Amino acid sequence: METYATKFPDYTFLRTKFDNNPFRTNETFCVEIKPKQGYLRDIDRKFQKCPYCLTQYYKLKKKMITSRSTYCPFDLFSGVETRMKSALKGLLKSPQNNLKIFKNGTIVYDQESSSSDLECVLTNWFHNSVNSTNKEYVDKFCNLICTALLHPFISEEFKYNTLPANELYTSVEPDLKTTPYINPDLIAKAKKLLYFVGEACNIKGEVLPNNSVLERILRMQRLPFISSEYVYNTYSKFRSLLTDDIIYFNLINILKLNDQRLSYFKQKVS
Repeated sequence: METYATKFPDYTFLRTKFDNNPFRTNETFCVEIKPKQGYLRDIDRKFQKCPYCLTQYYKLKKKMITSRSTYCPFDLFSGVETRMKSALKGLLKSPQNNLKIFKNGTIVYDQESSSSDLECVLTNWFHNSVNSTNKEYVDKFCNLICTALLHPFISEEFKYNTLPANELYTSVEPDLKTTPYINPDLIAKAKKLLYFVGEACNIKGEVLPNNSVLERILRMQRLPFISSEYVYNTYSKFRSLLTDDIIYFNLINILKLNDQRLSYFKQKVS
């Protein structure tokens, strides 16, 4: 049985073309964040909580986690500094594979680490800060990440990408008939429980700086023009026909074509 994987560049180090001093001896820190879904179409808003926060209840029930994370993707994508910092602190407290910190290409903080590990990492990272407390180190970290996520990156490849995110898709929802895949009674019960505990995600936010990291991720999340129910119904209809060969057919052909081109180029050069 063949196994497939996607190969990506190693971004735990700054790419050479962006590093003015490739022979520097200073340590390199990298932060990996899986921000999760920061946008929800109206038709998918069935609960007061976002999909990520709802999943926390499931994980807790299945004993996959010992406590729910305070992180909410909508806070991170809100563009509101206080909410973004609160979200980042939630990730630091409970990474759950959604946050990793690397030092010189090696993971030094993730879901397997302790709070003391985080303190050591941040102390090492912000060692130039004199007599700072752990809380101050966390604040410095959050300030740095917020600045990086909201910084607009203007380059040639993005200069034509100026359409507002809400103009990137056209909904055809009225023409798509779907069958709800969640029992309506369960939805009503869950909404009632969430109402009584007074928990709800704040889905409102500010306009993100154009071509910032967060804005570009959110822009991609807003591209789909069909609901999750339609996707689920379509998948349920055809899943018995799906195989790895069908799913990866185009990818395999592209790889074979690239290999052929590379072989041809080598023969031509030799």
